[in-house]
Amino acid sequence: MSHFIHESSWKAVGGSDIPPGRLTIFLANGTDDTLNFETNEVQAGDARFPANIEASSSAIANVWSTTMPGATSGAATWALANGARLQLRWDLPQYGKDRVELSLEGSDSYACAWQVGTNETNRISGIAVALNKLGG
Repeated sequence: MSHFIHESSWKAVGGSDIPPGRLTIFLANGTDDTLNFETNEVQAGDARFPANIEASSSAIANVWSTTMPGATSGAATWALANGARLQLRWDLPQYGKDRVELSLEGSDSYACAWQVGTNETNRISGIAVALNKLGG
């Protein structure tokens, strides 16, 4: 299992182009394996968003992205056909540090890279995750 905690942020994804109060999640699946969004919805606080999913497929990557208003906390889970699970959790409190947690479970065949983008007030506004297969 890979487990990463991120408590600070830097300009990387989205930046100040994302309106305040919105979180954009971008996932690139750089494998040949099928990647499914498990519930087709994202929980954000007490609200559920049916995902405004924009998905595309190519020989290089399957891309999933969504923008959610008011996504102060929540989780998104993707499942691979072989049983591996990639889970992203976030907590963006009104006061205090933003926190993002990423876990990859159920397989030693994959690796994740990720970046966090901030808005003009240095709060997290975008998260990009790239999933890649190990060993050719």
